[in-house]
Amino acid sequence: MNTFRKPSTLIAFTILFCTLLSQSTTAQTPRFRAPSNNSPLRLDPLNTDEVIQFFSTLKSTELPTWLKSNLSETIPPDSSNDTFARATWLAQLHIVQDEPTCDRLKDRAAPVLKMFGRYNTVRFFLYYDNYPNLQTIAGSYLGVSTGLLRLLKGDTPDNAQFIGLVAHELAREIQRQGFITAWKNEDLPTLRAFELFYDAVATAVLHHLRLPSQQYALILQRMVSATPLNNTDRTKHPNLRQRQTVIQTIALIQSPASAITPTLN
Repeated sequence: MNTFRKPSTLIAFTILFCTLLSQSTTAQTPRFRAPSNNSPLRLDPLNTDEVIQFFSTLKSTELPTWLKSNLSETIPPDSSNDTFARATWLAQLHIVQDEPTCDRLKDRAAPVLKMFGRYNTVRFFLYYDNYPNLQTIAGSYLGVSTGLLRLLKGDTPDNAQFIGLVAHELAREIQRQGFITAWKNEDLPTLRAFELFYDAVATAVLHHLRLPSQQYALILQRMVSATPLNNTDRTKHPNLRQRQTVIQTIALIQSPASAITPTLN
């Protein structure tokens, strides 16, 4: 222990040790530093302000890469007929046998299906229900209700309304487990935040495809107007004004000239 006989020696050693420790900590810090909020992997889908900020500044050319890095690693395979039949039975859906219409729907949705890498793994089907809705069944089937089909007759020639709805539904593969958990637990605040997140993704997709996102806001408005007040989906979704605010805010920054505000009820 002769090293520490003189106070000056002890002080010098302490300074040297602290200096080395500081350098070591600095060298290791990047390993633990949280990525910036603009990092795709760190985007919190439940923080709506952060979501709006992210998609407002995300370049259109960067969206496909962001989607690829955030979609679930395992895309649901093409479901078997038995799986589909059981799922529709459990959901009590009354299927409409109309393959030509289903083929037309897939053609209209082709740009967004290809963007999500789902063109070869998604099928459309129709079911009887006056309530306008689009839902995923058995992983690989997108069900369009007859009520929604009627509303889509007023879609624009570029199918912007329908493509926006499909983009929203396909976006559920992002943070999929969190959404499913919230659904099972009937965690309404979390569910509503996820819905706003998927609205933001749909808006960014429409912008990338050079389609007017205000048409997506418009079809949401029309769907809400045609939905009974006692429908349970009303409680699981944010109110219309919140959803349209997300869409319009992102659209306004991305493409000011086309950001037309639809009439709110």
